[in-house]
Amino acid sequence: MKQTAMQEVNEMFLKLMPEEFYSWWYNEKDRLLELEKEQLNDACYDGYYQEGMYDTRSYYDNKYKQQ
Repeated sequence: MKQTAMQEVNEMFLKLMPEEFYSWWYNEKDRLLELEKEQLNDACYDGYYQEGMYDTRSYYDNKYKQQ
């Protein structure tokens, strides 16, 4: 099964991170994975129900890009 970007980052961190950071990362990882899931759900919902949003790049820029 394909992985999300956050799942790939998690695997890389676990390989590279010193052991003393493991408990901190496990707490953050769960929070960030939940946030990622919410963002994906919002994107799907908005893509189906929001008028004028035809392009995924525009959606990302409007929703997440810092200005």
